[in-house]
Amino acid sequence: MTAQPFTSYSVARVQQDFKKGNTIIGALLTSTNRVINEEHLKGLVKNAYAGAVDFEQYFFKRNYFIRGILQYSDVGGDKVAITNLQRSPVHFYQREGVTHLGVDSSRTNLTGNAGRIIVGRRGTNNKIISEQRLAWAPPGFDFNNLGFVRKADYKYINGFLGYSETKPQGIFRRYFFDVFYMYETDFSNKPLSGRIGSEAELAFKNNYFAFISAFYDAKQIETSLLRGGPPVDVNPRWGTDLMIESDGSKRVSAGIYHGTMLGDIRYAQFGNVTVNYRPMPNLNLSARVNYTYSNKQLEYVGKHELENNGRQIYLMGALKQEIIGLTTRIDYIITPELSIQFYGNPFISTGKYSKFKRATDTMDKTFENRFHLLQPDELAYNAQDNNYSAREASTGYNYSFDNPDFSFREFRFNLVARWEYKPNSIIYLVWAQDRSGRASEYIPSFSQNTRALFDYYPGNVFMVKLNYWFAL
Repeated sequence: MTAQPFTSYSVARVQQDFKKGNTIIGALLTSTNRVINEEHLKGLVKNAYAGAVDFEQYFFKRNYFIRGILQYSDVGGDKVAITNLQRSPVHFYQREGVTHLGVDSSRTNLTGNAGRIIVGRRGTNNKIISEQRLAWAPPGFDFNNLGFVRKADYKYINGFLGYSETKPQGIFRRYFFDVFYMYETDFSNKPLSGRIGSEAELAFKNNYFAFISAFYDAKQIETSLLRGGPPVDVNPRWGTDLMIESDGSKRVSAGIYHGTMLGDIRYAQFGNVTVNYRPMPNLNLSARVNYTYSNKQLEYVGKHELENNGRQIYLMGALKQEIIGLTTRIDYIITPELSIQFYGNPFISTGKYSKFKRATDTMDKTFENRFHLLQPDELAYNAQDNNYSAREASTGYNYSFDNPDFSFREFRFNLVARWEYKPNSIIYLVWAQDRSGRASEYIPSFSQNTRALFDYYPGNVFMVKLNYWFAL
């Protein structure tokens, strides 16, 4: 049985500038082709083609510009593959509560044209700068066979108007502040999100740097929260960001970041601290500690098909989650031709669910009307099977679902040796290790999760990469 079909990937890219660099035009073509002859492989896309044309045009001594990209994709294969693609998280054609989508199991291809257009005023010699953007991707757009598309089915506009000062004034070496906005809809023109805010970048004469931002999400509709279910209104919310960095040219430098998300349904505090140490000119050590605490009142738990009527129901819960991670980097330049780099990232995430609820009218203006909250006498926990059984008194619905609590641990590292054995010709020796695992229970102890992390059997990858530069 074939595990992976024979596949060819092709990429072609051209770009040319004109009029002393004031006009730039480029094009990109990609193709992915698989030889699929066996029945169990028909769920894979057979042929995927994508193309793009990009351009930049500058005006009035390069003070103004317009740039953009126009893209097209065509993905084809067996009916099973295209049906799976329609149901994938990128597209979710099966979403309830929308009128412009629906899974068509007879289709053998999916197409779409996407793009973005940006117009603006540059800040090189101007104090007032601006940028406005229009972007779109229809439901059928898919670049993921040889590229990356996080989601389709959106249209949005966003932009900013700002003031930039590049000449030193007072304690500042330069500074910049702006006001910004964003508005997004789907392809049925249903509003999904809207944001307004302001931000400032401050560079000081002592080489310190600060970034401050505050924003307000006036509307926030989650179309993928229920994994193909109806959209969910998650209510307006506020957010803030604050970052301060010390002088990076010093032997020891540091940075701190703190962010918030403040809302009735979603609350989060997240931040990190970074320290860089350069004991010698050719050795740099850095470490970053990340921590996040979030409390979400509406988080996906699962879906269930009722036995008595075949109806699909969607379950949600309140999730309290903590994330802690450590990122370390070591860069050691032995000679100009020989260097060693190390990257390591242990990561732990734990989550505890409560207040289980069944989705009802997820777009109702009143929060409590968007779900049926399971009462204590409607819910029973089975410790042996680690699941819950629900029996709703008002509807008579009976269903069960697994305990969604989790403790996830992961540790990845890369060790790379680089040797430039002749000018522009380089050999890379790479050792990559990854160990990860998940427990279906909430374990709040940091030390216990750390010990469990090193119980997982690691996966190791060893690679050699050779670049040889020659002139024709």
